[in-house]
Amino acid sequence: GPVEKHTSMPPEGRAQAVLDGAKKVKCSKFVTASDITSGNARLNFAFLANLFATNPRMPALAEAYQVLSGEHQEALAKVAELEAVKVKMAEVEAAKIVAEAKLETAATEAKVAVQQELVQLREKVAEKQEVETKHVAAVQESTNREEEYLARIKELEAQVAALQAALDAKTRECEAAATEAEAQRQAADLLRATYDKTT
Repeated sequence: GPVEKHTSMPPEGRAQAVLDGAKKVKCSKFVTASDITSGNARLNFAFLANLFATNPRMPALAEAYQVLSGEHQEALAKVAELEAVKVKMAEVEAAKIVAEAKLETAATEAKVAVQQELVQLREKVAEKQEVETKHVAAVQESTNREEEYLARIKELEAQVAALQAALDAKTRECEAAATEAEAQRQAADLLRATYDKTT
């Protein structure tokens, strides 16, 4: 039967038959036939543990698991411990990724906040500069207007002085004309008086 067939095979063939059977029950293959025949105890027992973990209800594997020695149990415990460490490392890595993502998000938010604050500060500076520019322009305009007013006042003063001079000249002319007219009137009166005496 099948047992005689396998026992009559060479060690490499029997090891390969074991691997073929493991493949049929969908057990991951991480050992070779030479690993089995070379007597690598840790690999062989790890293979058996994996086979049992994949198919825990197989009677033959259950029996094989029961006959494992203390050393084999220790190896299985170490494998479980390593698996737990791997899970823990995965959790730590996941936590690290989450923390990095949060840190990156916080840094991005902080950067955006700083940029917004800079924009606001620049707007305030621009507003202040605009106000100062308008103030300077207003002061300059006021100064220009004051200069224009002063120049206009000087111009009006000059015009008033010219008019006053013309008025003074006209007054003198009038006074001279009045004096001359008075002299002519007196002369006429004198001639009339003289004429009256001779007649």
